[in-house]
Amino acid sequence: MAGVILGMFLLGIIYRRLDGIFALPQKPGSLSAYVFAIAHLELSILGIYLLRGNFLSSLSFTVGVAFTFVIILIGNDALRSFEKLSARPRPAPTP
Repeated sequence: MAGVILGMFLLGIIYRRLDGIFALPQKPGSLSAYVFAIAHLELSILGIYLLRGNFLSSLSFTVGVAFTFVIILIGNDALRSFEKLSARPRPAPTP
């Protein structure tokens, strides 16, 4: 019984921190704004699914969804940095 109470307390702390991260303002129209909005909604839905009682499948689904969002954000950052490098003006060749 104590493990359930402690586990739900720790889960509440984790959810509160994730909620704070997902509530941070993002640049409107950016991919990260959309990913954070979808992740915030998914966190709410998966919290309800977790409270339903099936811990193992809800945890595995949560990890899968979180990993997908992380990969999307990493890919977005890589593309943005590549875009900045390619948009840099090149020096004119000297004769």
